[in-house]
Amino acid sequence: MKKSMLGIDIGTGAIKLVTNDQCVVIDTPENVFENDHFIAFDGMSEVYAMAEKVETGVSLSDAMNKSKYLPQVLREMSGVGEKSGELVATLKTIGDYYTNETDFAMKSALDKLEPAMLVLLALFAGFIVVAIYLPMFTMYSLM
Repeated sequence: MKKSMLGIDIGTGAIKLVTNDQCVVIDTPENVFENDHFIAFDGMSEVYAMAEKVETGVSLSDAMNKSKYLPQVLREMSGVGEKSGELVATLKTIGDYYTNETDFAMKSALDKLEPAMLVLLALFAGFIVVAIYLPMFTMYSLM
């Protein structure tokens, strides 16, 4: 997975939506790619290829094993869920896990961003104060 400058796992949000949408596909007849909340990411063509493999009869875990975008945990847990007959529950658990991971990554990114915002706000306030007092001091020195 790619890491951003703040240490956020860039693919996590996409994986969260993929696993949650797979639960929808298994529970209902609607197609995962027709959902409005399904997002595009770098491996989108790979996801379409996996869907085509599953439609031809290949198991989900076998189709996912070739992916370089999906983490090993997701691939292995999908295989375990398929073999145990509890794929829906397994994918929901994986989706919840990645939802928590995404929430934690966002919280830690915001925690890292808050001090920088505070410093920028202080610099801006200091600039305003200097912009107000500098003309006053200049006027007093001319008197």
